[in-house]
Amino acid sequence: MYHSVIFGDKNTWDDWHLVPETRPVINPPEPKFSKVDIPSGDGDLDLTNALSPYTYYNNRTGSIDFIVVNDMYCQVDHEKEWYMRYTEIMNYLHGKKMRMILEDDKQYFYEGRFSVNQWESDVHYSKITIDYDVTPYKWNLFSSLDDWLWDPFNFVTGVIPNPDYKDVSLPGPDHITGELQWVTININRRDIGVAPICPNIHISYVDPPDPDPFIAYETYFQIPGYEGYRTFVPSDYIDGVLQIPEYTFRKDMTDDQLKIVAASNGVGLPSISLEIREGCF
Repeated sequence: MYHSVIFGDKNTWDDWHLVPETRPVINPPEPKFSKVDIPSGDGDLDLTNALSPYTYYNNRTGSIDFIVVNDMYCQVDHEKEWYMRYTEIMNYLHGKKMRMILEDDKQYFYEGRFSVNQWESDVHYSKITIDYDVTPYKWNLFSSLDDWLWDPFNFVTGVIPNPDYKDVSLPGPDHITGELQWVTININRRDIGVAPICPNIHISYVDPPDPDPFIAYETYFQIPGYEGYRTFVPSDYIDGVLQIPEYTFRKDMTDDQLKIVAASNGVGLPSISLEIREGCF
């Protein structure tokens, strides 16, 4: 086994014939500690959780060293082949933001920026170092909106997508009183993992709303910990997807915090779906 790494849609062995010097392991993220020295006193004052009960983390940074198998890339001119490989990898990877998947841990991906640190060439083989700067958590490839596939599913660590997050209808206001009818979607802490997550909210309509600019087609969300509700119109969505930064869920939240509460003014009979993705270290 070559312990390949997938950058974007390129496999380091299949596409470039790169072999890692050691089994690739992504460095852990460094916790963001905040300490204040106490003059004329012992120790430090730990303020890490002064403003939040949670510990935050820096990006994961590091590098992976690969050996380039020269004679498998250009069978005609070995002196020339490493230039071709170097150019191809630089054009595809250097400074780009993309996903990275370790073939030894294919259920999860890391996301960040990658760059070529150095390339050393020898008669028999070359060596390339690829640096990474990725977010603190790794994320499950499958979200709550994906179909459950039998073959790639890990029956030890995998989580079957929750159908309760898909196509939840918002009935619109009461036809007599005109009051909004709120719908609650409870988030199962099992689906979140240890990482905080701000879900994507997908909005869809049974029938496209009338494009009359003088009519407001609105969706409303109550956010745990905030008074009142937030109002959104279709122009707030990007390709039907909305992100609300205040909706950040964590595994250790209370049941009352782990929920989405939504309503609609009823035009177009909208439904919402939540894209929940497990995150962990």
